[in-house]
Amino acid sequence: MNHILDISGGPTAGLEPARVNRIASLPDARELVSVIVPAYNAAAFLNETLRSIRAQTYRALEIIVVDDGSTDSTAAIVQRHAAEDSRVRLVQQLNQGVGAARNAGIRRANGRYIAPVDADDLWRPRKIERQMAALAAAPGDVGLVYTWFAIIDERGRVTNTRSRPRAEGDVLERMCLGNLAGNASSALMPKDVVLAMGGYDENLHSQDAQGCEDLKLYWRIAEVHDFVCVPEHLTGYRIGRDNMSNDFQRMLRSFDIVMSACRERRPELARQFHRGRVETLRWLAIRALRAKAPVIAWRLLREMWRYDCGAFLVSLVRLPIHFSRVTAETQVKALKARLYGPPEDFLPGAAAGNDDRLSGPEALEPRPR
Repeated sequence: MNHILDISGGPTAGLEPARVNRIASLPDARELVSVIVPAYNAAAFLNETLRSIRAQTYRALEIIVVDDGSTDSTAAIVQRHAAEDSRVRLVQQLNQGVGAARNAGIRRANGRYIAPVDADDLWRPRKIERQMAALAAAPGDVGLVYTWFAIIDERGRVTNTRSRPRAEGDVLERMCLGNLAGNASSALMPKDVVLAMGGYDENLHSQDAQGCEDLKLYWRIAEVHDFVCVPEHLTGYRIGRDNMSNDFQRMLRSFDIVMSACRERRPELARQFHRGRVETLRWLAIRALRAKAPVIAWRLLREMWRYDCGAFLVSLVRLPIHFSRVTAETQVKALKARLYGPPEDFLPGAAAGNDDRLSGPEALEPRPR
């Protein structure tokens, strides 16, 4: 049975007196944003994630962590943060999957806006502030504001900042190619829009096809509403050994189920859907090769041959070029590390996920490069 430990305060709970004037001047600063954190056995990184959320310069937040049947110390970590910050709330439920966990948080949300973040990802301090400002400045009917993301490793170090899309407005055709937002942690959405679209798909869990719940919701939003981009790397998307997106075949199954449903709604976009599946197969094959899983990579490429032999032949040409470039970049990074030190932390001064010191926004600003 679901139960909730609700020790939250009002929208300005935890507001630092020295920052009152600055926060009051922000666009829509009185609008409460509900941060939804689904967490399943998330103890390894949850402390670091919650610190990055609590350090947001936009202070009008409620932070709802949904413990989806964890058997580790996830709940204890949330309770410790709740004891220090009255904006943090804990919801506990039996394990039902990431879609159900996000929806459970949304049902309990009091905010006008929803900002999901996975329990191992990070936000830079001005992430929500920048998104709310972009939302206030945007014309038209905006259903989603996304940021660029940096890929980070298990130690919170930046490994890739190639994500730089700029698509805005009507992005439905672009969403047929894959998730424009890039992950489940970079979006901010009006709550009424999320509810109108039915929230996150909870059925993928029972089909052993978790992974693309966010893609399905964002695609549905793109059918009706405009998107806005904040062109800054404000989200840290962590890719590690246990990351859900590393289950390559399940991710493909999830993508196929989600896009099949979308294609039924918009059959006139068949060409874009076809291209999207090709790009997804190529992306998953590259990820599998990087993860030293050549058998899985070959299965994905073989599926590409079956699906589109022309795309398969193009990929055979492109893959060596891709990995030559990656090898060169790796060598350059290694040289820079020797000359200038290790790669930058996504949140300097906060790389130790189990550090109990809870610092303010300034301590988590990225270092100038």
